Amino acid sequence: MSQGVPTTAAALAAKVMVRTSLRGIYTLGIARLTAFASGAFAALSLAACATSFALSHLNFDHARKALDDAINRVRDAQQVNGPNFGGHAARAIELMREASNEISIADEYHRGLR
Repeated sequence: MSQGVPTTAAALAAKVMVRTSLRGIYTLGIARLTAFASGAFAALSLAACATSFALSHLNFDHARKALDDAINRVRDAQQVNGPNFGGHAARAIELMREASNEISIADEYHRGLR
């Protein structure tokens, strides 16, 4: 009898179960890794789009970061409670984006670019 070779039906069944479990764990691991990688890529892509350059005026930079934080908090509220707040949450996000854009334009004036 060679070592590592099951001799009974129970030992053979246990070996098959271990292999099946490991295959399931491996498959689940690949699925999770794929989902994680997709999510990470999407988050990085979104961050690259959403993250703008540092503004030259420190107060403008702080104001823009506060607006970005406020937008994220409203989005979090929409995820927890549903997106419909009578349209007011979406409008608030739109206005905060406009305000952030105006701050960037004000910073361009500060730098003498306009």
